Amino acid sequence: MDLDENADQEVIRKALFDHEDIIGLIDSITENGGLFPGENIIVLNKDTNYIVLEGNRRVCAIQCMINPNLAPIKYRDEIKNLIRDFNINKLNNLEVDVAPSWEAAQKIITSRHTEYQIKKWSYISKWRRDYKEFLKTGNTHQVSQIFGEDENQVIKNLHNYAFIIYILNMPIWTEIERNKLSSNDLKASLLEREMPKDVENVLGITFDPKNHSLLTSMDREKFNYVLTKL
Repeated sequence: MDLDENADQEVIRKALFDHEDIIGLIDSITENGGLFPGENIIVLNKDTNYIVLEGNRRVCAIQCMINPNLAPIKYRDEIKNLIRDFNINKLNNLEVDVAPSWEAAQKIITSRHTEYQIKKWSYISKWRRDYKEFLKTGNTHQVSQIFGEDENQVIKNLHNYAFIIYILNMPIWTEIERNKLSSNDLKASLLEREMPKDVENVLGITFDPKNHSLLTSMDREKFNYVLTKL
């Protein structure tokens, strides 16, 4: 999900419900009688608030279990049915880990989503995270240090997300098509990570060495036509 950094809670919850299977998580919480032990939420103390760095899906699910009216309208009845026999009081107090800084939390968050049994990020979620951090730092080495990744992998992730940005900015899509293309679960098999080099060469694809945006030496109208068909 690529949300505006100033998006309000209602917009964030709707996006999580639409794209991150919050209903499935609520069902899992009720089936297991609560959250699994050891799945502490990671937060950062900022001014007088605690910002959730890891566990937004769980926080969203718990908020809407406690108060289903916080959920988008179309999900409320289903939530009420799921929690009918569940003791909501179990969710009133949750343990959290308070990170000393945003940077300090990133390596453990990365490990959780690659080595542990928390929901793994989709490829696109991973690419987007590296891209957003690159926009802040402008430095792929710094991104690699923050996230504990190989710098070459960071660069590949930026190139892959450059495809996503380019494709989403094409003005031809219907609202339904654009919604599908915006999904975190999009099977991005046509992008740079799997695209044969000879196809890249035919399409004249390169990437800007400074900002890693997608470039092509092909006529732009023809290039867009090919991407549309792909």
